[in-house]
Amino acid sequence: MHQYYETELDKLGKRVVRRRVEAMFEQGLLDQSGKRLMLEQGEIERFYKVTGALRDQLVESRLVRREPRNESIFYEISHDRLTEVIARHRSPHLP
Repeated sequence: MHQYYETELDKLGKRVVRRRVEAMFEQGLLDQSGKRLMLEQGEIERFYKVTGALRDQLVESRLVRREPRNESIFYEISHDRLTEVIARHRSPHLP
C-alpha cells in the first residue's frame, strides 16, 4: 500500500502540488491518533489549495472518496489501510 500511495503522489507532477496534497492528507484528513477525518470541499480549497481537477484526480486514483452530505461534498481517505500508510508517512514534526 505504501508503494501505491507514493506512486499516486508522484503522478501529481509539481513538487508544490504534491506538498499541498500531502499536507491535506497528513494534517486535514487524519487526526492526531491517525484516524480518518472528513473535510468539506470548501475547506480543502481554502486551507490546502487543492481544487476541482486535482480533487477529481485523487478520487479517480482512489486515495480519497467523495461523499455528498448536508448540501455539500465531503472527502475522506478511502481506506483504513491507506490511513495507516499516511500516518507513518507524516513529517517527523507532526504528532
